[in-house]
Amino acid sequence: MARGNRMITIGWLRLLRASVFFLCVLAVSSAQAFSVHYRDLSELNKTEWQNGDAVPSPGSEQALNGGRFIIALPSFPDNLRRIGPQTSGRFTATLHNLQLPLVAHIPATHKHPTRWLPMLASQWALSTDKKLLLFRLREDAAWSDGVAVDSEDFAFSGLFITSDTTAAEWQKRQLERLTDGINIYSDKVFAFRIRGKADEALKVLSGFRPFARHVYENRRNWPEAFNWYPEPTTGPYYLAQVRAGESLMFRRLSDWWGDQLPYFKHRFNADQVVFRTMQIHESELQLFTLGELSAIEYRDADYWQSGVVRTAISGKRISLVRLLTSASSQQPPSGLLINPRMQTINNSHERAWLLNQLNIQYIIENDYTPPLQQQSGLLADHAAYAQAQQAPVTPKLTPANITLSYTDDRDRAFLDKLKQSAADHHINLQLKKLSPAALSDKLALAEYELVWLRLNAPLSNEGLVSLFNKTRGQVFIGGIPKAGIEADPDNPADSARRIEQYLLEENLYTPGPAMHYTQAAYWQWLHLPAQGAPYYAEKLFDPFSPLYGGLFWINKKQRADILAKPQNGHKKIRVEVINPDQPHSQDSEQ
Repeated sequence: MARGNRMITIGWLRLLRASVFFLCVLAVSSAQAFSVHYRDLSELNKTEWQNGDAVPSPGSEQALNGGRFIIALPSFPDNLRRIGPQTSGRFTATLHNLQLPLVAHIPATHKHPTRWLPMLASQWALSTDKKLLLFRLREDAAWSDGVAVDSEDFAFSGLFITSDTTAAEWQKRQLERLTDGINIYSDKVFAFRIRGKADEALKVLSGFRPFARHVYENRRNWPEAFNWYPEPTTGPYYLAQVRAGESLMFRRLSDWWGDQLPYFKHRFNADQVVFRTMQIHESELQLFTLGELSAIEYRDADYWQSGVVRTAISGKRISLVRLLTSASSQQPPSGLLINPRMQTINNSHERAWLLNQLNIQYIIENDYTPPLQQQSGLLADHAAYAQAQQAPVTPKLTPANITLSYTDDRDRAFLDKLKQSAADHHINLQLKKLSPAALSDKLALAEYELVWLRLNAPLSNEGLVSLFNKTRGQVFIGGIPKAGIEADPDNPADSARRIEQYLLEENLYTPGPAMHYTQAAYWQWLHLPAQGAPYYAEKLFDPFSPLYGGLFWINKKQRADILAKPQNGHKKIRVEVINPDQPHSQDSEQ
């Protein structure tokens, strides 16, 4: 009996020690974690609310509603989640645009001031001590399933993103760097508690796009159970149909609450938006010329001038258009990454020799009409790029074959130029297309020779650091030890600068072309506003972007007529040039 009591006592002591340890850990983690506080609305009686700028709708009063818009999907996504494992693919940005931000930020240019455009929020404010960023949600804002959007959605979203079980380390770190939580004042009023600089918090957190609490609060079997779940949206479209490996169809809400807002007038006109996956035997150009795609977009001017393309579209009722974008706009970085562990090229001088054989800078500056410029580097706000000045040294063993891996067909025309330049110098540059997931694996294991990197968004300091920090980012670049050592997430500004400088000086990374225009071919049943596009637009045929998407509309009768008789007899190919800074003069070129 005594033995039994002793065992019970020891068991309770162990349990007590474990409980004390758990409480200590909880106390430490709670001090750092995202938290939600409930406060009285009367605390905000003296708040000076901001209403935003009066920005006119970029849509057209002539727009017609209805029709189906079909665009190509190069590869079917791994899932349809915005967050969590395996969500770094190109389609994640499309899913992101299905949701409205609190307030949209229109960056300043040399001709235009910074402007703020309220979307999910009707008002916002910064407290006098700059410790709170307050938002008042629109009374009629609702999810696509009819449930009202409220402050609890934002509180839940913060907890969801920062939860370890969500496995969204990158988003978690970004959020916790800017805020330690949310204060809820009412169903429609809340505030982020700011960490650090208020200006940065305003710029980033105003773009916060929530998750529907009524859907995600029961996240059993996360993430697998949500891979193909049709997430409710706050924008005008929702996922209506998934054909695995083939297509995704999004349907327009007929009673979208945002239709009443002036900025959204005459926009998002198509009833359906379909993303069609190209099969192995199909090409985007082939599907387009058959009328199975509504439009195709390419930045490369040479693509439209190639004989194959001109033959395919000549004589058809197809229009070509070039949209000039702001030269001050930040572009996602793209460029050539060289593995320092290549067997035949071992130092910066030999890498300088290889870059001379590829002629990247010469091709960018001389092979394009209109001419291109070279990107500045990996960081969005880097000064002009200057190529490293190491003297080229021919390797002792000249490589006969080198593999360059890439993921995006939009880069193929440029990479073909590099391949030809390499061939001129007796190097067989093998271009190998990989899926984003496969390339991520290769990068993480340093199993690559050359990689053409193309990121989905401009890189911040934190973003660059995360690329070389194995525990922080969704994509990890291995094989560059010094960059990994420099990747200090607690000091991202200095760390990012040192990493970028090292990569550029050692010829490990060479920036690609900066293209301040985008081009599209589209069937003439599609129509655009007379003014073309606002100066902050990055594309003409983006179906979802809250800032500049959904400008086009479809004339269904014209579509039927054109598909019945696609030829128009005109052999000359003209490119319409849209310069948003000169909305009343649209030039064209032969």
